[in-house]
Amino acid sequence: MTTLTALFGFAPLAISTGAGSEAHAPMAITVIGGLLISTLLTLVVIPVMYDLMDRSSDAKWRERGLRAAAAHAAAVRAETDLAADAIPAQAQVEGGS
Repeated sequence: MTTLTALFGFAPLAISTGAGSEAHAPMAITVIGGLLISTLLTLVVIPVMYDLMDRSSDAKWRERGLRAAAAHAAAVRAETDLAADAIPAQAQVEGGS
């Protein structure tokens, strides 16, 4: 809305043919072009680039999470196996004394 208001405000300066318009028209055309380009970048190009970059990382993060979950499960199994092996050994030490 603000950009459109500024564009409409500079339009008379850009298209005027009166006295002094040769000084004001180039500046108005430059401002209009800058506003159009910045609006296009903000509303179209930046979101598209973000989406493209974000998609590539989704698979990487998913894979990383799966690897971390598998590593955690393996660590829990190893800890459980060690605890299960230690119980009979501890019972033999206590029972043998």
